[in-house]
Amino acid sequence: MCKAIDDWIEEERNEGKSEGRLDVLVELVKEGMLSIKDASVKASMREDEFQKIVKNEGKII
Repeated sequence: MCKAIDDWIEEERNEGKSEGRLDVLVELVKEGMLSIKDASVKASMREDEFQKIVKNEGKII
C-alpha cells in the first residue's frame, strides 16, 4: 500500500483505541469504580469536560 493509505489506516486505528478507552473510563465512573477526577486525568481532560461526556452517555459534543 502507499504511505498515505498506511498513515490513514494507522490514524483511524489510533482514533478507535482512544474512543474505546474513553468508553471504558465513562463506564468505570458510572459504575462507581473510578472518580471523575481520576478518569479525567487518565483521559488527559479537565474534570468539567469529562463530566459533560459522562452526562452525554459517552458522546463527545
